[in-house]
Amino acid sequence: MKKRVLILLGLSFLLLLASLVSAGDKIRCAYCGQEITEGRYIQVDGKFYHENHFLCAACGKPIGTSDLVKADGKYYHASCYKAKAAPRCAFCFEPIQGQYVQYQGKNYHPECYEKNIALRCDFCGEIIEGEYYTNFWGDHYHAYHEGKVPECDYCGRLIGDLHNKGGVRYPDGRHVCDLCRLTTVDNLTMAQRLLQEAREHLRSYGIVIDQAEISLQLTTRDVIAKHLKTSGTSQTGFVKHHYSTRHGVVTDQSFDIYILTGMPRTYYLSTAAHELMHVWQNLNGPLENDEALCEGSCNYASRLVLESMGGAGAEYVLRNLELNGDPIYGEGYRRVARLVRNRGLDYLLNHLKLNKDFPEGY
Repeated sequence: MKKRVLILLGLSFLLLLASLVSAGDKIRCAYCGQEITEGRYIQVDGKFYHENHFLCAACGKPIGTSDLVKADGKYYHASCYKAKAAPRCAFCFEPIQGQYVQYQGKNYHPECYEKNIALRCDFCGEIIEGEYYTNFWGDHYHAYHEGKVPECDYCGRLIGDLHNKGGVRYPDGRHVCDLCRLTTVDNLTMAQRLLQEAREHLRSYGIVIDQAEISLQLTTRDVIAKHLKTSGTSQTGFVKHHYSTRHGVVTDQSFDIYILTGMPRTYYLSTAAHELMHVWQNLNGPLENDEALCEGSCNYASRLVLESMGGAGAEYVLRNLELNGDPIYGEGYRRVARLVRNRGLDYLLNHLKLNKDFPEGY
């Protein structure tokens, strides 16, 4: 971004009479090269011109004693410059005289630039000059806000920016912006309806979970952490598998699905699909298989539901699946995705029914 100044000059003090030049002096016209011997002449920037040879770069007529504008080494009548040569504001399209701002190859009046074009921080609203970062949604933030303002756990926006206006901090430490709170799932009736929606999405891909007795509970991070026997976790659900065996055969199966309360709808459906895939694997395959294969397949089920939903929110959760650095949940998912890409979803489902680990090469 650059600012330039156009130089406006008045010529009355530049118009000199030849009689003021001593007889021994010889001056030549910068336009025609001829010696100026009589009459009046014009001196500009150390150069001399016959009065009728100092011409406007726009109209080609003598500038004479009228006001002129000098720009980029050329001289213009002030009126010609404004009408024909002056840079125009890329926002309002009016001529620019005086200071202007050049941004991304275009010129703007300073006021037009600051009010309409300048990159502004989506948190504080001030113009961004210097380092900044851009989130998934295209929001821009001053770099110095990072780490000082809490981000929403479910969309990554800074809490209290120009888009979400604010948010809350849950007792378990999660930060949720007001945009995400519009769709949070925190009552069992809605949760059950969405679990069925996730089940129908999976059915359309051949992952059928009809024969299972399933109960659903909305739960807290403390309960999930207790189940996982850890002091802290980012996991959003788990499944309890109840069964008995007779002669080595599993009988009388039922499942309790626990999903973290207070998540936005998209995250809830992603988690529901993940936990339902655990149910499917328990119903159709070995009771214990490789953890990366198991969790990677469950995350792939989340992907299938998210792709069925579509929209920016689903794309954001999908991106997080792709970028997950966990060796089980993240790398396991990427290995399963590669397997499906190369051999198809039906191959994965059939493989899960008979095998406890990835096929060779995956």
